[in-house]
Amino acid sequence: MEETIGTRIIRARAASGHSQAELAVALDVAPATLGRWERDATEVGSATLGRIAEVCGVDVAWLLDGRGRAPRWAK
Repeated sequence: MEETIGTRIIRARAASGHSQAELAVALDVAPATLGRWERDATEVGSATLGRIAEVCGVDVAWLLDGRGRAPRWAK
């Protein structure tokens, strides 16, 4: 299975110890919105990707295409 932005968001969220609801609160979005991003049902804006990266401690580049700082266990 090819890794996508959505699956990397899931991995980053899990590695940072956030539930879907907790990350949604940190991003000020509805949990359903985060769920759609994680399923790749809708695109994530660049500003939001930056915020996800900041909250989860990963690089935006890693969220986009798997390059850069990944969650510690994801290497």
